Amino acid sequence: MKLIIFLFSLPVVFTSITHAAEGETCKDLAGKWSAVANAHKYTLYISPTQDDCGTHCVVHKVSYTLNSPQQNKLFCYEGQEGVVGQGPMVIAFEGSYGGHSIGTYNRQLKLLWTGVVPKNSDGKWLAHMDSYWFKKVSE
Repeated sequence: MKLIIFLFSLPVVFTSITHAAEGETCKDLAGKWSAVANAHKYTLYISPTQDDCGTHCVVHKVSYTLNSPQQNKLFCYEGQEGVVGQGPMVIAFEGSYGGHSIGTYNRQLKLLWTGVVPKNSDGKWLAHMDSYWFKKVSE
């Protein structure tokens, strides 16, 4: 009887391990993300594109509003935390609009971190980085 229960439970165990090992990928970033910083709510809308950026890289379109509506490309490079020779999933924003950022996705926390080097109202770079943690709020 114990052997039968053990044999029936094996597929469940292996399915769970396989699913956990896969984790999120760059394609899974598409959706609506929200962060609160300095009593202000920021929202990112990330959607897929057909653009190509190479092996293990996905290009998304990202839309958000700061002082005015913005739209950029977001480049996501796939990596796996804890795997030798691979870094985590790294995000880079297109730099054409100024102080745009770098980031990473934390699979354990299910949060997207981005650090932004901002510009002041005169268009000069500021010597600090603003940090935001975004949580996915919808697909």
